[in-house]
Amino acid sequence: MRCTAPPKFFARLGEGSPDSRLIANVGRRHEKSAASGFGFLRGLGRRGQFGLSLRLVAALILLSGLIAITGIDLDYQIIPDVLSIPGIVAGLLWSFTPGGIGWKDSILGVVIGGGVFVVIIVASSLVLGQPGMGVGDVKLGAMLGAFLGWQLALLSILLSVLVGGLLAAVLLASGRKARKDPLPFGPFLALGGMISLFWGNSLLAWYFTQFLK
Repeated sequence: MRCTAPPKFFARLGEGSPDSRLIANVGRRHEKSAASGFGFLRGLGRRGQFGLSLRLVAALILLSGLIAITGIDLDYQIIPDVLSIPGIVAGLLWSFTPGGIGWKDSILGVVIGGGVFVVIIVASSLVLGQPGMGVGDVKLGAMLGAFLGWQLALLSILLSVLVGGLLAAVLLASGRKARKDPLPFGPFLALGGMISLFWGNSLLAWYFTQFLK
């Protein structure tokens, strides 16, 4: 995907310092994401999956953040700190509330969800001479772990690798992407997080029932 923003814009963003254009884009994305996320979750709440509770509020915050991150990463190939870091804090705070996943599970989720990508970056840098992931993926993984806990964070990563790998293979086979063309991983990780948010516990229960009897 070709980038139309000037290089200095991306240099500042890579260092985590906000740019006014990015902040404006985040604001627009987040407003639309919150509206669409609220409508979807309201329907699920009526069906009893979340109900009118703090869990519904936490799910709305996570879902709207993931939708906004997906759009921004597709457009600019960056996961802004202005979304991921407050998302980590919000997930940790929610873990202390009634109905939360518990602070121990949330902290462990941050460590494991982000740590997986730290290991990938270090290993790839040592073996290939370049990082295989961006620091934004580390923070997004930590954000998922803060909200979902370590088990669903790992499930999110697994699902993102499966979906991302399949799509990459299709794009390479069709000639629409070359091996060196960048393919943002954030949208796949966000998709894995969304699936885990709604159906993660059911998927884990099915897996343990079928294969770990």
